[in-house]
Amino acid sequence: MALDAPRSVRFTKSPTVAVVAHQGSRKSGPHYIHTALLEDGSKFFETMLKKTRFTQIIPLDLDRDVDVTDFDVFVTWLYKGCIDEHTLGDRFMNIWTLASQLQSETFKSYIMKEGRVHLQESDYLSIAKFLDGDVISKCALRDYILSGLATKIASNGWVSFIERTRGGWEDFMSHKDNGAGTKGKFISFLMARLDQMRQNGTQSSPAIQLEGHGGAVFHHPSPQSQHRSQTLPVYVAPMESTPHIPIPNPVSKKRKWEADTVQQL
Repeated sequence: MALDAPRSVRFTKSPTVAVVAHQGSRKSGPHYIHTALLEDGSKFFETMLKKTRFTQIIPLDLDRDVDVTDFDVFVTWLYKGCIDEHTLGDRFMNIWTLASQLQSETFKSYIMKEGRVHLQESDYLSIAKFLDGDVISKCALRDYILSGLATKIASNGWVSFIERTRGGWEDFMSHKDNGAGTKGKFISFLMARLDQMRQNGTQSSPAIQLEGHGGAVFHHPSPQSQHRSQTLPVYVAPMESTPHIPIPNPVSKKRKWEADTVQQL
């Protein structure tokens, strides 16, 4: 998939194709989208358009974790290069899953870059629950979330962090393994990341000790904070080595399409 500067004006010279997104009995579209934008913005569509060069309608069966309205968001991003910050915050997991399905590295990069602002105010609980299962294989998203979550915990301290959810995180951390051997792995990955940060000296402020995980130490930013220990029931699993969106008038200003590099720790 091309990752170079887009054809801001030239894309209008390319033909359009109707895309209808399906999720069960629900559908979104048809969206009449310029093929140049689809090819630049999605490896999935680029491959499909090469195979069916003269097709006029493309049906798209969405992933079970994606709603048809999420495809509307993708179309908006294709033409505007951005999406509403509230939409990004409310549907972060959905649109990231859609970006993966459409093999859109540029959309992923945008979501991850802009998502950092939203996640600063997040307790990460719903995201952690989403990842604590069979989708744990989504390593890029898992590492991205672990990085932000571990940094937030190390900065604010465990007690301050978990108190915000009024028992939500304590309950989540008490998960036991299931038959598939997946539940509880997210917590293990998180603990390993926090240990790594401590060993690397990422934080140098006073510490809060979390009992039940080998004496792992997590830092608190306030010099006046008392050293406290917090006993939590931690399961440690074995570690592993919308309606159709109208097309806006083309603008002459080019927008950036290079994928921002996402550092994965």
